[in-house]
Amino acid sequence: MNQNLFAKIKSTFAENKIFGTLIVAALVMSAYAVCKKAANNYDYANQSRIDVEGECLKKISKDRYKTEVTIKFNDSKSSAVALQKSKELYTELLAFAEPLKAEDKSMEWQTTRIEVAEDKQWSSKTDTFIHRGYNATLALEISTENPETLDKIISFAATKKDMLLSGIENYVSPQKMKRETEDCLAEAITNAKSKARSITDASGDRIGKLLSAYIKSNPGPSPRTALSGISGAFYSAKNMAVEKAMDTGMIQSADYDLNVRINAAFEIK
Repeated sequence: MNQNLFAKIKSTFAENKIFGTLIVAALVMSAYAVCKKAANNYDYANQSRIDVEGECLKKISKDRYKTEVTIKFNDSKSSAVALQKSKELYTELLAFAEPLKAEDKSMEWQTTRIEVAEDKQWSSKTDTFIHRGYNATLALEISTENPETLDKIISFAATKKDMLLSGIENYVSPQKMKRETEDCLAEAITNAKSKARSITDASGDRIGKLLSAYIKSNPGPSPRTALSGISGAFYSAKNMAVEKAMDTGMIQSADYDLNVRINAAFEIK
């Protein structure tokens, strides 16, 4: 009796499993038919488009110069004394720069570093650090459109043994870069439209409105360091001033290559 009941239940389960499989198969076939019908009814002619790449490549002259003047003073006993001495020299630098800023409206500066730290050196003999005093460091970054102004700053710093010039850079200002990039972007779109028109003219079609566009590449400016790591003790204002270096062709600054590329899609009529 129990064996017959078990056999009946097993038979019913098998039938239901086959039935469920048939239902799933029917649903899959139905979904495929719906998708195929939708694809056949899709109006590709009204959705025609052409995708092209537009590019603008232009040279931009660098319009600003900058340098960083670092003041570093050491005192063997007191960090406060080291900082005070650095402040005095820093104040002297600002006092020299103020009249220049009144004459040169493009001149800007900002404090980039204030630091007081113990000066110590590792000794392999004692296998420990040797205290050598305290260093106080102040740094001022100065930029301008006029190399003559920077020349005067460098000439002043060259007379101070505790001032270090970290370098002279010629670069594209953010304001100019923004203007040039916007102009170049418009040129890249025009270039893309010209390419699309050449293709559609060859096929007998006409392009319509711009459907979409996005920028593929737009690298930022890369300042060029002309001189680097020049200390006041080594630097001779008479022989190494910026103006004289430019006159003799020592400082050469290439134009910056701005490259803007876009992907654009146009409607085909």
